[in-house]
Amino acid sequence: MDHAKTLPAAYSKAIAQSDKLSNVCYDIRGPVLEEAKRLEEEGHQILKLNIGNP
Repeated sequence: MDHAKTLPAAYSKAIAQSDKLSNVCYDIRGPVLEEAKRLEEEGHQILKLNIGNP
């Protein structure tokens, strides 16, 4: 049984990204990453909530 549905053309338009997001980054790095690594080394359990490719 095929449950895949095709969206109408009205729903397939690209959504323009707001200029307010131009400086938003999702990569976890810098001081936040360094602190998380330090805490892990001390034995703390860190819940990683990164998004994107595994």
